[in-house]
Amino acid sequence: MKNLVTALCLLLLPVAASAQERIQTKTNGFPALHASKPAFPGGPKALQQYIQSKLRYPEMAKEYGIEGTVTLRLRLNERGQVTAATVLEGIGYGCDEEALRLAASLPDWEPARRNGSGVPVVIVWPITFKLQ
Repeated sequence: MKNLVTALCLLLLPVAASAQERIQTKTNGFPALHASKPAFPGGPKALQQYIQSKLRYPEMAKEYGIEGTVTLRLRLNERGQVTAATVLEGIGYGCDEEALRLAASLPDWEPARRNGSGVPVVIVWPITFKLQ
């Protein structure tokens, strides 16, 4: 199981970086220009460690050999708190629910900023489930 989690984290490290690059920042309904990206506390390696310690591969997915990527949309408020998570593309067998559980457990991020102030953003966050 530890090898599975380690393998997942190695696969998710590039995912974490790409998730941070796919953000939408809005101010008064319009995309904000020159906004900084939100950052997980401690950076991408800390996010990898967090996922490694918290992700639980669903038993049903293991039983049926289900692998794939669950894509979530996370809304972060101006303080960097995850305020909503929705599945954009799922794979079922408990993986969608586990991805949502993981998202709900995330600590506060360093918020995206525009002109020095925190701004709400939307992040597209793919989470890969891969059996060992």
